Amino acid sequence: MVGGEPPTSIVMTGHHELSFSEPFAEPLRAAQIMIGFPHPWCICGGWAIDLFVNRVSRQHKDVDIAIGRRDQLALRSHFVAQGWALEKAVDGQLAPWMEGEFIELPVHTIWCKNPNVQPDFVEVLFNEVNKVHPGHEWLGQL
Repeated sequence: MVGGEPPTSIVMTGHHELSFSEPFAEPLRAAQIMIGFPHPWCICGGWAIDLFVNRVSRQHKDVDIAIGRRDQLALRSHFVAQGWALEKAVDGQLAPWMEGEFIELPVHTIWCKNPNVQPDFVEVLFNEVNKVHPGHEWLGQL
């Protein structure tokens, strides 16, 4: 998924259509959190694999969302405006992500918590992105 409105299904070129039926409700709800975020993003981790194969392979503790590191301040504003508490994972410890703070390598994980929505926890992973091609295809380490 890339920016904008989350679909009710994803069509993958050369593959079958994936529908967000009940087994995929959790990543769909996470995608709804991203409505209005103006930069490329995607579901990653275990849910991305399950969406690709169109079946749930295991229980998931959370939904992971990947963005380009360069878009992190926009993401922080987007989440804070929706009432999320954000913490960065540094050396095995959680620390508040302060307003205006640009997080550099080696830190790449943000824990996002909001008890008023479902899912109430998502993990955001910052990725080094070399460039974005037409159609928002990412080139870089994801």
